[in-house]
Amino acid sequence: MDAFIKPSTLEGEVHCIPSKSYAHRLLICAAFSNAPTDIFINTQFSKDIEATIGCLKALCCNVEKKSDNCITVYPAHSIAKSPVLNCIESGSTLRFLLPVAATIGNDATFEGTGRLPSRPLTVLLNQLKEHDVTFTSNSLPTTLGGKMSCGVFELPGDISSQFVTGLLLSLPLTKDGGEIRLTSPLESKSYVDITVEVMKKFGIEVESTGTGYIVPANSHYFSPKQITVQGDWSNAAFWLCCGALNKKMTCTGLDFNSAQGDKAIVDILKLYGADIEQGTDFISVSPKERKSFCIDAKDIPDLVPIVCVLASVATGVSKIKNTQRLKLKECDRIDAVINLLQSLGSKASYCDGELTIYGNNNLTGGSVNGFNDHRIVMSAAIASTMSTNDVKITDAQAILKSYPNFFDDFKKLGGNINVI
Repeated sequence: MDAFIKPSTLEGEVHCIPSKSYAHRLLICAAFSNAPTDIFINTQFSKDIEATIGCLKALCCNVEKKSDNCITVYPAHSIAKSPVLNCIESGSTLRFLLPVAATIGNDATFEGTGRLPSRPLTVLLNQLKEHDVTFTSNSLPTTLGGKMSCGVFELPGDISSQFVTGLLLSLPLTKDGGEIRLTSPLESKSYVDITVEVMKKFGIEVESTGTGYIVPANSHYFSPKQITVQGDWSNAAFWLCCGALNKKMTCTGLDFNSAQGDKAIVDILKLYGADIEQGTDFISVSPKERKSFCIDAKDIPDLVPIVCVLASVATGVSKIKNTQRLKLKECDRIDAVINLLQSLGSKASYCDGELTIYGNNNLTGGSVNGFNDHRIVMSAAIASTMSTNDVKITDAQAILKSYPNFFDDFKKLGGNINVI
């Protein structure tokens, strides 16, 4: 699927979609609780959330649509033996449910498509192997054997916070709990903070030790009966940045006290010189200055593509440090971002974990490779609003991974787009 966009100015209001990060975690906790849970969420699911729901159903949990904005998760009375769990392209689904399935010990087979089979798993698999789990392969597809024993799990903190989350979610399913010890500083810590927050809502008190986490023995998931998924700061960032580039953009449905690290986009926009108005239930961004900036992406890797679009039309040179882990996302996002900017008439370079973006006043337009990556496609769409000529984006279907209605919202806000 390709998207063809004519230059246009966007303006208006968007009610933010539910947070994918929260939804994954809520679904898994609900699936192993003592009673059904109503989860309030827009039921036009992204592909990643569909993957998690599909895998939970394969484990014999039941997920039913109650209304257009609510689903009910019914915990399984018995767990399926030898289920096939297709994670599609969702890294969160795979890394969260691998330890869960290992704890259950039901000989589950994990499958995946796209780039998922090549994304890093070794560190997590090695820890599970040290705790009595076997695998038919170190990459997908793989079938688990044995049952995970308790104890101490040692992980580096600079490869994927999803490994930590997966183990945290699994440990309440054991009798004795367990401890996670980090052998290096934890990057993307805010995502683990989300996990700890969600688990607390289901009755699990995770202890932070300073060098890791402990899940106490005899911990059990207890349903809160009803719970609402927070608005997504990661996807709201596209519209907030659009406001800094075009005309006033307002986002509603966001929690300013959220554990989501990507709410840091507000601070970045302040560095950029945008005009920001914030209320109890909304945030509005309008264009003012376009100042260059230097930021650290260690804890906010998902913001890098859209922040690079800001930098591409800033005055001066911007630098983004600690971006090396972006090479291991849905695509090599370092190469993809540089390709995006250069395709539209800007310039960027990469060296030793640091992205450098050389700002222009405007972009020229052109053809952008979407690399089947939702964040690259959406960033390119926002970049089109600063282009003097038309923009074509390949692999536009990638938005289905996290934000199926993105192009619909783009049109409602004044965008001129044709998707073929």
